[in-house]
Amino acid sequence: MTKIAAFEPVSIGGREFDYVVCGAGSAGCALAARLSEDEDVSVLLIEGGHGDTPGMVSTPLRTIEIWFSDYDWGYSTVPQKHCHDRKIYWPRGKVMGGSSAMNGMIYVRGHAMDYDAWALAGCHGWDWKSVLPYFRKSEDFDRGADPWHGVGGPLHVTTDYAAHPVMDALIAAAGEAGIPHNRDYNGASLDGISRIQFNTLKGERASTAAAFINPVRDRENLTVAPATRVEKVLVENGRVTGVRCRVGGESVEVGVRREAILSAGTMESPRILMLSGIGPRAHLDAFDIETVVDLPGVGQNLHDHTLLPMIYESREDYPFPTDPALPPMQVHMFLKSHPEMAVPDIQP
Repeated sequence: MTKIAAFEPVSIGGREFDYVVCGAGSAGCALAARLSEDEDVSVLLIEGGHGDTPGMVSTPLRTIEIWFSDYDWGYSTVPQKHCHDRKIYWPRGKVMGGSSAMNGMIYVRGHAMDYDAWALAGCHGWDWKSVLPYFRKSEDFDRGADPWHGVGGPLHVTTDYAAHPVMDALIAAAGEAGIPHNRDYNGASLDGISRIQFNTLKGERASTAAAFINPVRDRENLTVAPATRVEKVLVENGRVTGVRCRVGGESVEVGVRREAILSAGTMESPRILMLSGIGPRAHLDAFDIETVVDLPGVGQNLHDHTLLPMIYESREDYPFPTDPALPPMQVHMFLKSHPEMAVPDIQP
């Protein structure tokens, strides 16, 4: 196994950077790598979690070991009325790569209509035709380039692996039920049952930290600061001029010459915005936070997918998957709950 050298804490207090990327997760690592391609700008990448990559992060089969560990922020929801008022555990990566360092490594880009809908809602440039070239640029697809996939990019996509025998049985059973086999759900069509495409490389997890940041860690214009949690952005005259962080028990400030980019994830980015005074005024007032921008949408309309485990008894003895280079789940489907729907809404 290739040992990824740890990112050590650095002193950033009082320094100034062109770009400050807040959060070294799925988005932040890619952003920092791309921005630092320009040698004339300085980039700071801040991560609140650990700077090292332990074996349980690198080894695909060990992903469940990360849950409830010190490499997991270990959030939970408030009681959910549609789940008998249970609090639902919500794992989030507390390490370089963020939750891409603890997820199932399943590479799914989504449906083209999702992107087109964003563009129609006003997110210009996010239509499928516009974003597809960037997916292809980022990919290193093991089957080679085609109209939907690219090669030579930093993010490796693995499709060629020896799946567990139960997986082939699932594909055959789906076919008997009328569900077509889809060889490439990230290609022309999403629908059907498929072997999962994994973000792995040579038997190890290809998190965004491993894919985007580790190869460029020696760039002189890129500074990576782990174990540094962003508290707020500093706003003067309508412009972000700095970022305040907590390193250990100390609060430090970093200057921003061009832009601060919040890529701290679904949970942390709204927290940072509201602590910065950007959010619903009534909510900020309740916590005695001065309102800088009254933005009612911050922290609202959160959605997540529901995971429903199902257990079946087999007539034959099928051992649990033991290949350390592969996650235990290797097949999934995209199905429509109603045949008249334009896009699938279920992913078993």
